Amino acid sequence: MLRRYTPEDRKLVESYMSKIDTYSYFYSSFYLEIWKEAKRFYLQEGEYGLYIYSDKDKAFFMPLSDDMYNALEELVEISKENNVRAAISPVDGRHLPFFELEKFRCERDAGQDEYIYDRTKLETLSGKSLQSKRNHISRFKRENPDYTVRRIEKRDHEAMIALAKDNIAKMPEAMHPSLTDELSALICAIDKFEEFDLDGLLIEVDGKLAAYTIAQRRGEYAIIHFEKALQELIGAYQTINQEYLKTLPPEITLVNRQEDLGLEGLKKAKLSYKPIGFIEKYTSYRN
Repeated sequence: MLRRYTPEDRKLVESYMSKIDTYSYFYSSFYLEIWKEAKRFYLQEGEYGLYIYSDKDKAFFMPLSDDMYNALEELVEISKENNVRAAISPVDGRHLPFFELEKFRCERDAGQDEYIYDRTKLETLSGKSLQSKRNHISRFKRENPDYTVRRIEKRDHEAMIALAKDNIAKMPEAMHPSLTDELSALICAIDKFEEFDLDGLLIEVDGKLAAYTIAQRRGEYAIIHFEKALQELIGAYQTINQEYLKTLPPEITLVNRQEDLGLEGLKKAKLSYKPIGFIEKYTSYRN
């Protein structure tokens, strides 16, 4: 039977993660760990793989298995014995061939697409289409000439959480539930910073925290998990983005800035940086 995920399950999860071919940041022990409270994860080990279920989303992850056809059949049986729906989300577009049309239907879920950028283009912001980003950075540097950049340290954690809470308070109330879920994930990520070998950079203005980014290096990718800045500081977001990318080694050629959740404002912001592609996402249901 499905049982609640606990941090002690990390090694078990990691032993199965290599069995699924995806660049999606969802499929990592780090994602499960920091979102465990908000998503209410459960798991069950079966004959053909490991099955992870989100009680918040009412859906399974793709089975962590190297025998996907049998694992999908086993997932259906596990859903029946646990009396939950046999929905699977997110499904990486590259996995669609595993779903036989007479048994499953797959629906596009563009709000879960992960935005992929060319690292060099995102760092230099070259070209006419990104002129406004360069202008914002120039204004930030002009208005804050003594700003400093450094790596995140343990002593910064309290201020990082305070900045995130302050931003939530300034957002429309309708967004507070999702932002509160994100805050719980952020707090866990900060607590697990060293344990998961996270990467991070911050900007200070007049000795106070102005912006920060928390990321992870994964193969040729840099995955931006959290990016926060004082909203009143024009250009702070663009500047922390550029400053962080400048610290990456040359083997990092792509940047994953995650999904827009179907929020029009977030979608517009992510598209404005000119992505070169997406990790397309689907939700699958048993017919």
